[in-house]
Amino acid sequence: FGTSAQAAQAAAAGAIASLSRTAATELRRQGVRVNCIIPTARTRLTEELPLFQSIRRDSLTPEHVAQVVCYLLSDAAQDVHG
Repeated sequence: FGTSAQAAQAAAAGAIASLSRTAATELRRQGVRVNCIIPTARTRLTEELPLFQSIRRDSLTPEHVAQVVCYLLSDAAQDVHG
């Protein structure tokens, strides 16, 4: 999400997403899975953003993102790439 005073973070997230999609396409034939996570989580960096003003304090925490990471690392996500 584009927000004020976060241009560097937005540029980095966009670059990571593009690199991940390209690597996933190029490496799929070799059986290599490539995924990236650009989470929307309430952290010290994001907690003051308008996005989080109407969301409960215990929602969208880094712990919620950790569950997605564990799934992507598991055998259940073997067909998830890019």
